[in-house]
Amino acid sequence: MVMFATRDGKKVTLSSEEEAEIVTMQAAVAAASAPTSASVDAERDRRIVLGFDWNGKHHQSRQFDLDNIRSMGAAATAMIAQGQVDTGYCWFDPAQDFVWIAADNSLTPMSAFDMIDFALAGAVWVKNCIFAASAIKATAGGIPADYASDARWPNASSG
Repeated sequence: MVMFATRDGKKVTLSSEEEAEIVTMQAAVAAASAPTSASVDAERDRRIVLGFDWNGKHHQSRQFDLDNIRSMGAAATAMIAQGQVDTGYCWFDPAQDFVWIAADNSLTPMSAFDMIDFALAGAVWVKNCIFAASAIKATAGGIPADYASDARWPNASSG
């Protein structure tokens, strides 16, 4: 038997069975609201899409953007491997400078080497988000309630 006071000051006595039932219900509520691997994965994906900074500009990194970054990184690598590299900005199209559009819609000229560096920065951004999620899921004692805290995730400026 346990006695406690209600908000209005009334005293209530619970049997051991009633107390056990309340404890079980509290545990069920806590388990239902506890973060899951799926919630950490959703936060990882949300953060990846927020984008990353490269050479002082913020760049988008939605799936389409990442595909495009990888594709152009591969093109730059192929051009260099074939020895057809212009050390300037006309490596992709001899008639015009190659530029990338940043998130603020400004144009960033890139050499083939810049494009490879940019593609690697995008890959590092995604990798760092994936590894942060993995570390959060491997936390001793389970996934922490503050798993979405910025302190647990990479900074877009640092990759």
